[in-house]
Amino acid sequence: MTVGAASAGKTADLPGRVRPVTAGAPSAEELLERAAAGDRRAAGKLLTRVERGGAEAERIAEAACARAGGAHVIGVTGPPGAGKSTLVAGLAASLASGGARPAVLAVDPS
Repeated sequence: MTVGAASAGKTADLPGRVRPVTAGAPSAEELLERAAAGDRRAAGKLLTRVERGGAEAERIAEAACARAGGAHVIGVTGPPGAGKSTLVAGLAASLASGGARPAVLAVDPS
């Protein structure tokens, strides 16, 4: 992208640049409602907004925590090859077989 294109009001997708939420996109509140009803795509969109950070991310996190009720959070850490994924998969399967609706958020900090 050249300076001239930028000054003419044109935009280009730049590597590493986060695009803002577009006009007409669902509100965070609407996405929270849809995610709570089981819409995985809405949950993914919420996670993307949270990853962007800022005031909206804080509002989403606060609203999600308020809805979580008696949810339990479990952290699993360890070196590569220690069996973390196997443990989490077994735990999630066991919880699901008992009627729970477990969710797994995996983060690779590298």
